[in-house]
Formats: sequence, C-alpha cells, structure tokens
Amino acid sequence: PQGSLTAATLRLGLAADASFGDWRPLDGRLDASLAHARLATPEGSMIALEQIEIRAEASATRLHLESLAVRLGAMDRPVSAITAQGAATLEAGRWRGGLDLSLDRLAFADLPTLWPPQVAPEARRWITENIVAGEAVQGSWRFQGEAEPDLTQAALTGLSGEAELRQGVVHWLRPMPPVRQVAGRVRFALDEIAVQISAGRQDLASGQPGAMEVRDATLRFLLPPGALPSTEMSIGMAGPVTEMVALLRHPRLRLFDRRPFPVQVAAGTQAGRVQISFPLVAALQMDMVRVNAEARVSNGRLTRPIFNRDLEEVNFDLTADTEQLRLTGTATLNTVPLQVALELDFRPGPPNQIIERMTATARPDARRVAELGFDAGGLLTGPLAMDIRAERRRNGQYIVNLRGDLRDAVLSFPPLNWSKPPGSPGRAEAVLRLQGEQLTSIEGIRIEALELALRARAVARAGRVERIELQETAFGGSRLVGDARAPAAPGGPWAVTLRGPVLDLRSIFGPAGHVSGGAARDREPAARPPETTQPPLTVDLRFDQVLLGPGRDVFAAQGRGRLDTAGVIREANIRARTERQSGAFELTMTPRGEARQLRGSAEDGGALLRAMGLIETIQGGRLQLSAEYAESRPGTPLTGTAELEGFAVRNAPALGKLLQAMTLFGLVEAVQGGSGLIFNRAVVPFSLSPTELRLNDARAFSASLGLTARGRVMRERPILDLDGTIVPAYFFNTLLGNLPLVGRLFSPEAGGGVFAATFRAQGPPDDAEITVNPLAMVTPGFLRGMFGLNEAPRPNR
Repeated sequence: PQGSLTAATLRLGLAADASFGDWRPLDGRLDASLAHARLATPEGSMIALEQIEIRAEASATRLHLESLAVRLGAMDRPVSAITAQGAATLEAGRWRGGLDLSLDRLAFADLPTLWPPQVAPEARRWITENIVAGEAVQGSWRFQGEAEPDLTQAALTGLSGEAELRQGVVHWLRPMPPVRQVAGRVRFALDEIAVQISAGRQDLASGQPGAMEVRDATLRFLLPPGALPSTEMSIGMAGPVTEMVALLRHPRLRLFDRRPFPVQVAAGTQAGRVQISFPLVAALQMDMVRVNAEARVSNGRLTRPIFNRDLEEVNFDLTADTEQLRLTGTATLNTVPLQVALELDFRPGPPNQIIERMTATARPDARRVAELGFDAGGLLTGPLAMDIRAERRRNGQYIVNLRGDLRDAVLSFPPLNWSKPPGSPGRAEAVLRLQGEQLTSIEGIRIEALELALRARAVARAGRVERIELQETAFGGSRLVGDARAPAAPGGPWAVTLRGPVLDLRSIFGPAGHVSGGAARDREPAARPPETTQPPLTVDLRFDQVLLGPGRDVFAAQGRGRLDTAGVIREANIRARTERQSGAFELTMTPRGEARQLRGSAEDGGALLRAMGLIETIQGGRLQLSAEYAESRPGTPLTGTAELEGFAVRNAPALGKLLQAMTLFGLVEAVQGGSGLIFNRAVVPFSLSPTELRLNDARAFSASLGLTARGRVMRERPILDLDGTIVPAYFFNTLLGNLPLVGRLFSPEAGGGVFAATFRAQGPPDDAEITVNPLAMVTPGFLRGMFGLNEAPRPNR
C-alpha cells in the first residue's frame, strides 16, 4: 500500500517466557486513518483510496473489526463509500466468523478490481465482462467464512446481500446488442447471484437506441457446489414487433439457421419474453445455449406472406426455441378475417420430414377469393367457409388440403341454367401439391351440391393449372367424364371435352317448375351481379343420350361450340338423332359480326320440335330452318323461318275446337287421333325468345285444309294468343276458282278461296277459347299468294 498515515494508535499485548526468548501476542487494538492511498491487489491492479479509517481489536480467540470506512477516489466518478464490520472466533480449532459490508455507491467499472477472483469466479467473470456501465447503490452484504488457526485455507461458507442497479448497460449474450438504462436489483447468495431488472431499453443491432422496452427481466447465475456453474435469463420485452423479430433472427441465437423466419413483419407491437440458459464456461459454444422466446403480437402487418398480399390486423401468439416455432392467432387477408396456426420444426431429419404445418380457417366472399387469383367467374358467388391445412417437407414437397362449406354460397352454371341457392348444402375439397413454391397438381377435387357430384384432378406446370380431368361426375341426370384445358394465353377460352352415356339438359329444355338437373324455375336463385363473367369456353361433346325433357330425348349426339364470357353460344355444330336408329338432324350456328346465323335440317321435324319442347302435336315431316340472332347478348330473340313438308297434326285440342266450330267433324276426328290431319307444307316465320314464340303470318295447307296464323305462344306457362284464317276443303275451294270461264263466278281472281273464315284462339292449348268470324265466309282470292300456290314444287331431300 501507498499513502499518508494521518493518525494511528496501536496497542499490542505480548507475553514472553522467563528468559524473554519466546514472545507471543496476547491481544491488541488498532485505530488508524490513511489518506490518498493506493492499494495493490494480488492481480497487480491498483485501487485508489481517498481515505481509510479502521478500528479493530484482537485476542487469541477473537478477532473484532469494529468499523472500516473506505472512500474510493476516482477523477471521473463520484466518490464511493464502503463500510464494514465483523467478528471471528476460534472454536474447535478453526476460525469462524462473519463480515457485514455496505456501500452507498459503486461504479461497475470498479467492480473487476474490488471483486476478489476467488469469490464465485465464473459469475464474477460474466458480470464484470457484461455489465459494463452503471452503478450499484445502497448495497449491503453478509459474508460468513472459516479458516485454519493460522488463517490459511480460508473458505466462504455463507453469503447474502443485495444492491440497487442504476443506469446499467448489460450485454446479456454477446455480440447481441445490449440493454441500456437498466434499473433493478442484484441479490447475492452463496449458490446464486440474481439480477432483477425492472426497466431498460434494448439497443438495435446497429448499436443505435431502440424502442424496445425491457420489463421484468431476471438474470440468474447458478453456482452449485462441486458442479458446473450456469446462467438462466428471462427477459421480458415490449415494443415494435419488427425489433423483436430482428432480435430473434440475430445470428448469435441461431434459431433460424436451418429455416428462415417464416414471415416478413412490417408493423405491429408485441409484449414477449426471451429465455436463455447456458453454462458459465469461457469457451461457450452455441449448441450449449438453450433459447426460448414467446411473444404476443398486436395490430401487426405481415408483408405478402399469402398470395402476394399483406396480412393486416395481425394478432397472434408466438413461441420459439432451438427446435421449433409455433404461431397462432388471427389476421385479415384482403379484408377477410382468418384464424391461423403455424408450426415449424428446426430439428434435423430425413428428406420426408415434415418441417412446417399450417392451418387456417376463413369465411371469405367469392369476390375476395377471386381477387386473390382464384377467380371462378360467375360459377361461384356469396360467402363460403374454408378450412386450410398444409404440410411442407424437407425435400420441398408442399401439400395443402382445402375444405369448403358451400351452404351459404351460390353456385351457378348458366349454360345449363343450373344454380345452387344459398342455404342448400354443399361442400368442396381438394389437395394441392407443390414443389417449392410451384404448383404441380391438384388431387382429390370433390364438389358436392344440389344434384352435383364432381370428382376431378388438375395438372399444373410452372405453377399454372393446365388441365382439369373430370372423373365419375354426376350433374343432374348427366353421367360424364372429360377434361378442361387452360387457354394458351390469358383471356383465351378453356377447351372443354365431355363424354358419357347421358347428358342432362332438362334444366334448359324442361318444363316450367322442372327441378331435375338443377333447373329451378320455381325457386328464386340469387341474381348474378351484372359485372360477373365466366371464362370463355370451347366445348366438344359426345353423348349416347341427351335428356331434354320428360319423354324427350335425342341420341348419338355430337356437338362442338364456343361460348363467350357472358355464356352466349357464338358458334356451334350439333348432330344427333331423335330416335336411336333414325331421325337424324343437324344444327349449325355461325357468327356474322355481332349476329349469329342458325341453319338446321331434320329428317323428322315433328320429333325434333317435340324434343326441343316447342310443339307436341306435329308428327313427322322434313324440316328446314334458317334463322338469326341479331345480337350477341343473352336473351336475344331468334328470328327466322322454319319450313316443314309432309307432316301430320295429332292431339291438338285447340285446332280440334276450331274445326268443330267450322262443323268440319271429319277433320276433328282426324286431328284428335289416328294418323292425324295431314299437311303438305308449312312455312312459319317466327321469333323465339326465352318467354314467347311469336308467329308472323305462318301458313300451312293440305288438300283438305289451309291455315294462316299470327300472334304468340307464351312459353313458361303455355298460353295461346293467335288469330288467323282457315280455309276448309282447300283443294276444292281453290279448284273452283281455277275453272275456265266460271271460275270468276266463285272468286274475283284465279286461286282465290270462296269458303274462308277468320279465327282467334286464346288461353291454354288444352282448353283454348276459339272464336270464328262467319262474316268472312266469302272472301277475295288472296289465298294463292298466302299459301304459295305459285311456288314450284320442292324436290325431295
């Protein structure tokens, strides 16, 4: 030691033998003051002491430190005052005693000098290296120990104490950024030193002050006798979630060495805790460190984690350690609320090891689903409940299981006039397979809803669905297989090919109120939004039988066509038969600008008209059709002319009542049964819309009867509203007008009809009200032009 002794009193009691050759101390007392001293420690460092005052006494069996007051002097720090008192006694051959020490303040920079290396060396090393600033104030300690009579082999047998920590800077795991402005208490025991932090602020990785607050943190240094010392840290933090994530991703923790952090966090707040434990050894390896983190995130935002869109309003709980990460909570995706759970496995394993599990439930609207890239066009509207379960394996395989409850959704397929209304049960499921982030296939596609049971799979390339294969699909009465191929370029048509024993089109051609096949004219399905479109389609159909209505089927049907985004057929060619072995017909539609022309022919025109649900009473006849849709919008009327040759009319109550009113009883019997009333030819200019069939001066004639008609027939509930002309015994009637010399006595012009009447038919076809005008029984000879008597005979086709 060095310094100035300002005052000292020493009393020493000695004993000697009779010869004064053997001296031994008996007791003593020391009172001394020392100023401006410098004390050298055994390690070679110097302690600057401003003042020392000591009062002590000793005897052969007792040591008593009455008081020790030390003031540490330092130019750059406030003066620290340390006081101590204690006593020891010699009992059973060993010194045993205790020392009480207190201080008012002590800079942590002085701690390495004042803390003896022999006392808890590993804890001393960690604390002196990692608490690098601040001060301890109002400290008090109690030391207990024992030693040999010669004061050798000293051992610490008890320790307790505490001190307050102010403005500390704590490196809790170098080289991670430290916690600054630390406030708390340090508690000392023989087997443990605990630092209890009540406040602090976590630095950023850049070394700049951060906004993360440290709350309620504990650093425990465990010093078990005869065992390896260790530390356990539990650090509570609250603040921006971005800073918490940056902390968890720090390379020192190595939490995400094997897998990257699963999401990119953009905003939010969190309150969480990081727990770390490791042995107190000089050469610390990271595999000796155990890390556990937990956090509750509020009002967060994740950058484009799903479908390249942000997750908003994120609220979730997160736990992570060196083996796994778990995340559960809620969020909104494109304004749709989600419930999400995520598990990551960081442990090493084989290529088929599951390293990620994710589940999510949501109730999105179909429009929101379309905005995410899954646009079903007009096929799906309304809300649906979704359940998503996904697994990712180490080899890059990613499997996503999708389940959807379609009860509250509306499914519709306009080409077949089919819809599933809200409230009707329905479900959908599929399994998506990906390699990395690229979709490779969709397996196990199942959709079950009103009269629909679809089974399918899809094949993808470069993440894009290229082909959908339909398997074992039932749609109303349809039984089919086929595929749908994606367009080569965006906006192009899907190519749909369907094959099967039965195609059910009763939803289009069935009667009002017909439900089979999904037509539901007695229900009120939700209207499609005007802006909703469906994908354009090209279709190729081949079916053994096509159902058009009760008892109205066609056979061996082949069809090709193209539908636009509004579901309108732009071009088509259909070939089929009205009987299994006969009755061939063909219909062809070709576009002409915005118009579409329809041409058709049939060996059995009556059978085709019955099959189409237009007229039930015509039997046989060769049909020629030439018509046009003037526009390419849904509901545009079909306008044109149908010509029928060599046909019969049978079971036509309205015509029977008309003939009865004309007292043509033989013809009445013919039209009501048997082979029917035979007509040579009919020419029918018409306009056909979804609600009505309008006749424009239609005409038909035979040797026994001529008819003209104009007006309309309502289609939903068949109602007649027709008027026209009827000419009985038409051949003889016109024959009289053709007689030489006397013909003009019967008709002013050749071919004119001398017996004719006008009529009106109103009401249901089975019970129409028929009125005949008898004043028109003698009429001018206009019938030649009306019935085409001047036309050349048509060759048989």
